Formats: sequence, C-alpha cells, structure tokens
Amino acid sequence: MSAERHHSRIGSQIGGYRIDALLGRGGMGEVYRAHDLKLKRDVAIKLLPQDTAADPERHARFEREAQAIAALNHPNIVIIHSVEDADGVLFLTMELVEGHPLDAEIVADGLPLARILALAVPLADAVSAAHQKGITHRDLKPANVMVTPDGRVKVLDFGVAKLVEASDVAPDVTALPTVLTGEGRIVGTAAYMSPEQAEGKPVDHRSDIFSLGVLLYELATGERPFTGDTQLSLLSSILRDTPRAVTDLRPTLPRDLARIIKRCLAKDPEYRYQSAKDLRNELRELRDESESHEPDEVKGDQIAAAPPVKFRTWRKANLIATGLVALVAASVAGAWLWFTPTSAHGPIDSLAILPFVNAGADPDADYLSDGITENLINSLSQLPQLRVVPRSTVFRYKGRDLDFKKIAAELSVRAVLTGRVVQRGDTLNIQTDLVDVTEDAQLWGRQYSRAFADLIPVQEEIVTAVSSRLRLQPNADEQKRLTKRYTENPAAHQLYLKGQFSWARRTAERLQRAAEYFQQAIKQDPGYALAWAGLADAHAIYGFYGAGSPREAVPTAKEAAFRALDIDDTLAEAHSAMGFVKFTFDWDWSAAAYEFKRAIALNPRDGLALQRYAMYLQLTGRPDDALEQGKRALELEPLSSNHNAQMGRLLYQARRYDQAARQLQESLELDPNYVQTYLYLGWVYEQLGKYEEAIAALQKAFDLSGGESETSGALGHAYAVSGKRREAEAFLVTLKERSKQHYIAPFDVALVYAGLGSKSSTLEWLEKAYDDRSTWLTWIKVDPRFDIVRDDPRYRDLLRRMNLSE
Repeated sequence: MSAERHHSRIGSQIGGYRIDALLGRGGMGEVYRAHDLKLKRDVAIKLLPQDTAADPERHARFEREAQAIAALNHPNIVIIHSVEDADGVLFLTMELVEGHPLDAEIVADGLPLARILALAVPLADAVSAAHQKGITHRDLKPANVMVTPDGRVKVLDFGVAKLVEASDVAPDVTALPTVLTGEGRIVGTAAYMSPEQAEGKPVDHRSDIFSLGVLLYELATGERPFTGDTQLSLLSSILRDTPRAVTDLRPTLPRDLARIIKRCLAKDPEYRYQSAKDLRNELRELRDESESHEPDEVKGDQIAAAPPVKFRTWRKANLIATGLVALVAASVAGAWLWFTPTSAHGPIDSLAILPFVNAGADPDADYLSDGITENLINSLSQLPQLRVVPRSTVFRYKGRDLDFKKIAAELSVRAVLTGRVVQRGDTLNIQTDLVDVTEDAQLWGRQYSRAFADLIPVQEEIVTAVSSRLRLQPNADEQKRLTKRYTENPAAHQLYLKGQFSWARRTAERLQRAAEYFQQAIKQDPGYALAWAGLADAHAIYGFYGAGSPREAVPTAKEAAFRALDIDDTLAEAHSAMGFVKFTFDWDWSAAAYEFKRAIALNPRDGLALQRYAMYLQLTGRPDDALEQGKRALELEPLSSNHNAQMGRLLYQARRYDQAARQLQESLELDPNYVQTYLYLGWVYEQLGKYEEAIAALQKAFDLSGGESETSGALGHAYAVSGKRREAEAFLVTLKERSKQHYIAPFDVALVYAGLGSKSSTLEWLEKAYDDRSTWLTWIKVDPRFDIVRDDPRYRDLLRRMNLSE
C-alpha cells in the first residue's frame, strides 16, 4: 500500500473506531492506533490489506490470528477485544501496548544478568501459556515483543501462529495442514528462525524455543548467534554454525545461563527443551538463585565459585525469619487500631515526615537521624495513595521550632511524623509521633529501645505502623515494597547512611567521602544494590563539583551502575545514575533517554531523574519539553533549592534571560546561600549586560563554594566580557597553577579564554576538555558564552564527535 493510502486512513472511521495513526505494517496486515468512540478508549486495530483481501489463504490466517489470541489470557500476551467486519473490511481490535520493542533493550556487550532474566522469565512464561493452548507463534523476534513503561513484557502478533485443536490440556502438536502453509514455504523472520523453519519443514512448538534461544543470546551478548551478509548465507549459518558460548563473550555470566541458551539452540528439536514450561522453570530457578547470593567475583579470566548450598540455605532461613518479623510487626500495628483514636474522615492521603532530631551528645550522629528520616520518606513514598513531602522540602525545617499547623498549611498535608534519635554505644533509642493536624490528635506514638543492629527492622515497624494508622490498607504488593530490604547487614546499612549524608551536601570533599562510605558498605555486603547506586551517583558528578576528572571517575560510576542494575533492575536510582553517565560521559543520547524514562517509570516521584531528563531534552533541541519536565520536578518539590535553581538554568539555556532572572531571584528567597543559584544568576546577568551584578553574584558563588573551578571559570569569564582583562588573566594563572595540585576542569580554562575573545586558545582548551570528558562540556551547544567559536569548523567537528550537530 502506498504512503498516500496509509495517510488517507488517518482521521477516517471504520465501524465504531476513529483511525488516529499508523503503527506498523507487515505481511499479515496494517496496524493502526484508533479510538473506540463508544467505550472512549484507545485501541490497536489490525486490518487485512485491501490488496490481499481476496486471497483465501491470507483471509483464513487473519481469522486464525484472532482465534489464537482470543484463546489466550495471560498478562504477557496482547489482549484481543473483538473481531469485526465493517463495510467489507475485516479487522480485529486489540489492547494498545505502549512502550518500546525489545530490540531497544539490546545493548552492545549485553544486558546485566538481572535484566536478562527479568525479560526472559515472563517471555518464556507467555510462550509456555500459548503452547499449552496448542498455539505456536513461529515469528518470535524483538519487534514482536514490547516492553511497557512499567517494565512488563508483552508478546504481540500471533499472525503466523499455528492453531491446533485447543483444549485445557496441551495436545500433541502436529504439522499444520498444507492448505494453509504449503509444503516448503518459509514463514517467519530469517534471523530468528529455527533450522526446520529455514528448510521449510513442518514446525511445532519447539521452533519457538529455538527462537527464544536466539533472543536470549542477543540479550546476553548484544550479538546474534547466527549472521550472514545475505538471507541465504544467514539461513546457511542457522543450519550449520555452532555459536560461541555466551560465557566466552561475557565470562561474568553464570555457566547455567550458557547451558540453557545452548540447549535452546540445538539444531535437532529432540535435543532442545521439549516444552517452554521447562525452559521457564530453569530461567526462574536461575533468577531466584542469582538473587539469593552475592554476585560472582571476577579475578582475571577466572570466576569465583558460587557460594555453597549452606549459604543459600541460610539466606532462605533468614528471609523466613524476616517474614515472621514483618508479620509480628503488622500484627502489633493492627492492634494499635483498637487502642488509639482513629480519624473521622477516612484515610489520610498526605504526610510530612519532618527531620528526626539528633537528641544525643554527638553531632557526628546527624547522619543517623537524617538517614532514618530519608529512609522513612522513601519507603512510605512507595504507597501510590499517599503523597509524602520529599526530602529536599522537609529538610528546610531541620533545626527549626515546629509549629505543626503552620507547617501543614505550608506543605498542604494533613499529618506529620516526627522523631528523636539517641545513640549510646550499641543501643539506639527512637521516639516517634504521628499527628493528625486537622483533627489536632495524636494518631500513634511509640518509643523503641533496641540494639543498633536492629535499625532495619525498627524502620520497617515504623512504616508498617504509620501506614496502618493512616488507614491506607496497602495491598500485598505495596506492603512488599513498603518494607523492601536492600541489605541484611547492619554495618553496611550504617555506612550507606553515612554515604547518603555526605552525598546530599555535594561539595568536592563530601562527594569523595561519600564514595568512600559507599565502597565500605559494598565491602560489607557486595549484593547491596543501593550502595552500588550511591557509588555510581557520587562518581558520576565528580566533574560537576571538581572532585576529580570525569575521565578517571566516571568509568567507576558506570561499573557501579551496572552492578546495581545487575542486582536489582527495578532500582530507579541506578537507572538515573546510568542515564547521567550515558548523557554526560558517553554522549549516548538514546541510551540516556531510555535510562531516564525507565527511572521515572519506576519512580514517578523521582525529582532528580525528572531534572536530569529535562537537561537531556534541553541539549537535544527540545527546550519546551525540557521546561515541562523541569516544572514537573518543581511541582513535586516546590521548595527544593536545587530544582528551583535548575529551572533558572533551563530558562537561561533556552535564552529566556528575563524569565531566568526572575526565577533565580525567587530561588534566593528560598535559600540565600545556595551556590548554584548565584552561579546561574551570574550567567544570566552577564547575558543581560548587567556586568557588575553578574560579577557580584559569581563572586558570592565563588566564596560559598570555596573557589571551585566551575565558579572560578565563570567569574573569570565575567571579568573578561566586562572589560576587566587583567582580573580575567589573573584567574587564568590561578586556574593553571591550581591544576598542578588539584583537579581543574579544562572547560573552565576554555571559558575564560572565550571571555577574552581568544578563539584559538578557547578551542585548544575545549579539545582538552573533550579528552577529559569535562562534565560541563556536555552543554556547550546551548551555552551562549561559547557563541564566539560557533562559526569555526573545529567547533563543529567537536560537536560531531560528541554525537551532536549544530
């Protein structure tokens, strides 16, 4: 069908459906996004092509596709709504699956093990369900598998499925009658075909198992097991070649995975798994085992042996004990419903957890009170029916007198949770109080006196009790997320809290200290995904705060993010950190977008991920979309100094200088000592020609930051463009001298040269910034201070190497 005909359908009506957009076209039909005018919902519609409607074989296959999908009821298989005929046009309506095809997940060198198995288990389960209904897909490939925004796998397009007599018990699968297939006709996509398909022989359900093996191989290695320059050579490879084991390409993968894939790819169907159910069971067992012990350690080319069975048994026993503790805690919390007052207005849907007070004599224990507060915020934020005020907002009240009614009005919440923490040696005392501000009534309160090693279960008891007292009634899945444990090791947890405490302060020294704490936490528990994610985030922003060269620091961040995702692919923090690495270091824009979107899908309340996604959109030429994401982050955390400053930066980079100035001036009213606000305000004043105001703002940023290189470079540039060349040249000398002792970003030296109008020196130092992977270089395309070099071929070549274009 011509493009004109495709476009002619858009906006037209077929039966009770309005056609909105073409989604795809294949041998079995055209697929459109449509709107059900009666039920007011969006659906997918599949039409039999008009030019083949008269072909009885295609007509029969189309009807069979409807029967095949309608016979299935599985969360990982697309749902069919109806089969309809309108004015001679035969079509079926299906669930509209949003998301991306599986091939968008495939990356060079393969996915982390946890992600491979997170995709493989539901995929094999879906195919198993189809096989039990007597249905063989026969065209399994990445394009026919979608991954929804919440991470669910959906198998599409049973258009060439082989439907045999269906029953509750899977019958023997026999060859499809030749009236539909024709002996010798090849049906399917070449790269994912089984050998029997490639030879045009009759196929059964074991052909799908071969195709699953190809998909697993590609997920694990980033490569296809069979290749060829032409379709004929590709088919020859499928029939004759034995692919390298996945562990040859990735020695860190478990040998069991290599064995499973090898068995799927056996040439002879008799040597493959004889059912997809068996394959699913082995993949599930591998997933469960990989989650139950520490990841393999790699030493050179040797992989350390898996932990002994006794270790896994201990873990299972420990998990059972954990479950009993949670059950007891839930029972205790339930008992409070009988002995404490309840609200007359039903469930409470908004809560502020105010910073717990460090009531002990040791000021160095602030990490503990802050960490408990943050953990409670993160845990209770898992409840979709509860709005929890984020950390960046409530921590503005730290150290202040607490007027609950005033705070509740400022934050638009109905309840507040407060606490006091005292640590004496190995003993921990925590007092908590939950207050319904509207009713002016205490809903719950308790004092805990426990060993410090019991901090993790105490936090679980608090969140369980609070959710009960708010009468939220979380379901089983929400309760599981509410009390999810990332480590069983109290020492590792304590070190993680110290790392988070340092990371939140974001100076060069604090970031280095945070990284050390995260490393120590990982040493205590190598399977601690949150600590790996913290380490990734610390090293990823070294270049922002002058803590070290990105060239040296970011590879550690990338490896840490990979380890975090390998342990727990549902960790939003790890996806956000990985996206930032892809964005500022690899300049892999599509991969960065995927990671940011995945982080936001996993945690829509993650303001940092939204902010980073906004930066990505700004740089890739979508300033309006960037500002929209920035606004979303601000709506989540309206009192966040960081989000308010970053909104000013987005407006500056969109060259909306007057708006940026107003935004940043308002930000200073929230926090008159926030470095980034003064830094960005100085940039804006400079573009408005207000040089004295620019220098004053940048001097303030310089003083507050202790002279970090980013503020030095910006201040030197402002002196230069304002005509104060001597001061600017003095900054150049200072930056170069300091670089002999401390890390100084070459980008900042280039910035001063740009202000002085020296194109040649600017480009020379930008080249050094490229070699260093200077973090700020990522934004050069939207930074007006480098307009001086935009007409130079060397600048355009630099953008090309950063995978950007002017």
